[in-house]
Amino acid sequence: MFMGLGMPIPDLSNKPGPGRPGWPSGGDLEFKLEIQGPGTFRYNGSRAAGSTSYSIDFGDGQTLSSVGAGAINHNYGSGTFILSINSEGDSGPLDTFQVTGTQAEKNRLIKILNWGTVAWVNLNTAFQNCHGLTNIDKSDFYSASAINLTSAFSNCDNLTTVDFTGWKASGVITGQNMFKDCTALESFKLKGSIKFTGGFNNYWFRNAGASTGCLFDISNLSFTASTGNQGSVQGWFYEAKIKNGSKFDNWTFPVANWSIRQFFYDAHVPDNDATISIKNWTLPNNASTDVTQLFRNLQTDTGSGTNLTLNISNWNFGNITSLSSFMQNAKMSSVIGLSTWIANNVQNINNFFATTSNLGIDPNDNFTTSFWNNSNISNFNFAFQSLGGNTTSTTAGAFPALNGMTVASGTSLQQAFENTHFNGDASFTGVTFPSSAINFSLAFYTAEFFNSNSTIDFSNSNLKSFTYNTTFRRCTVDNIVFGSNVDFSAVTSWLRMFKGDTGDTSYPDQNVTFPTNISFAAASDTREFPNIPFTTCQADNLIRALYATKPTASSNATTFDLTTSAITAAPSVVNGLKDKLVSPGGWNITVNSTDAALPFAYPAYALDPSVYPTGISPTTIPSG
Repeated sequence: MFMGLGMPIPDLSNKPGPGRPGWPSGGDLEFKLEIQGPGTFRYNGSRAAGSTSYSIDFGDGQTLSSVGAGAINHNYGSGTFILSINSEGDSGPLDTFQVTGTQAEKNRLIKILNWGTVAWVNLNTAFQNCHGLTNIDKSDFYSASAINLTSAFSNCDNLTTVDFTGWKASGVITGQNMFKDCTALESFKLKGSIKFTGGFNNYWFRNAGASTGCLFDISNLSFTASTGNQGSVQGWFYEAKIKNGSKFDNWTFPVANWSIRQFFYDAHVPDNDATISIKNWTLPNNASTDVTQLFRNLQTDTGSGTNLTLNISNWNFGNITSLSSFMQNAKMSSVIGLSTWIANNVQNINNFFATTSNLGIDPNDNFTTSFWNNSNISNFNFAFQSLGGNTTSTTAGAFPALNGMTVASGTSLQQAFENTHFNGDASFTGVTFPSSAINFSLAFYTAEFFNSNSTIDFSNSNLKSFTYNTTFRRCTVDNIVFGSNVDFSAVTSWLRMFKGDTGDTSYPDQNVTFPTNISFAAASDTREFPNIPFTTCQADNLIRALYATKPTASSNATTFDLTTSAITAAPSVVNGLKDKLVSPGGWNITVNSTDAALPFAYPAYALDPSVYPTGISPTTIPSG
């Protein structure tokens, strides 16, 4: 290097790597730590297999060679020093390491500069509670056929930067709580292959991340070298703070039974207008794989989450059966990629997107048949309850597309769409319901549709329910349409099926269309039903159906409220049927005080009483 007169001498004291003054020259095997003096630094080191014989360069002019297994302590003067462990010529370099000593002594470790080429075996709690550690610099990281990383860096609460892009650990990993409680972490990078064979690997990043969040870049991660079922890979980012722009893309899992439940449970995204990318995941393709609660309670620190976007494009759920509470109470406002999801065996969507109250589904990026095909939904309770519940007429999204879904026998849709907000109609076209009756109570209770002439559409549905208890009560929607294939024969409870309480004007009237073949045969509770206005034709049809299928009142099926509807006036057939329902049928039927006029008029004649001594009727027409 040529330097002319007058040129400043560069400051190399902070330069990382071999160009830094005092950097030892023990070769690639060296494990290098940066130590802050003055004071004593202690550790335990050994070799897992065979005799231990390694070199130490303390970085202050003192060295040791042929060191055996056991405790090492060294007293440093003032300054910063590079401690180098292992050297190319060592016959037994250590592969097991743990910082020890008092808390003050542990805090003297400030950086991990280089892992060396040693195949690490045991770093169990190696750096736990090292509060002075701030950086883990990029270097290749190798492992033996198995490595223990349990709590290796847990509670390193001043650790800000970790770069594991040189990850080459090909051995079986056990690493529960590895970075747990690293509450100053600002940047974390990892890519490569990770191999599990059944050890404990829960909560790698639990409660990790600075108050402003950690920028995670954990992409191109492959678990395909893992063998066997993995029951403990849960909650990796449980309560972690995740910064805007973080990426968890391109993760690939093997075909096995894994438990990765609660992976992002209660994670926080502190930034406004944040986007987190979690694209291209091929999940463990096994029916028993547990992904329940995977994003549950994901939120912003303010709790509003109104501008949080999750890009979850191209997820392949394979044969996974349960998505229970998958997104429950997550506070994102947008999910990118629903239209790209693929699944082959979805069965349980209990609380699937429940209380995602800020979410609006993009009508052009909604669920497709690629997700619902081959489904057999056995648990639908609360699946979309309160989806969009905090949204407005300008922010609410589309109704979840259900075309292609098959609902299993015995399924309940109780409160499935309760307290939801939508801009767009709800359609059940393409949904295959079972031939047995299901629970549909409270399904749309307090739901609100903002679009004009909004409709909940069962016109092409084979729905059969045994209860409509408060199903559409306080639901703000213009139209509810039931087609002739909807089977009402098993419905026991019609209690408060529509609108609000009697006399309550807080909710608009719903325009309900029933088929002419409606049946009340199984009715045991008709209180405050139907309690909405019908056209005279519809009201007449309801009276005819009630008389045809349940002419005698029973239990709580004794009232039929058509107060806001008019039936055809006497002497119509319908009016006569109504009278028979009241007596002897025992029904209490209330209709509008003014009946609708007959659709024809009787002619006025001067009748000869000797010819027509009994008067006339609709079937007796005078002549002459």
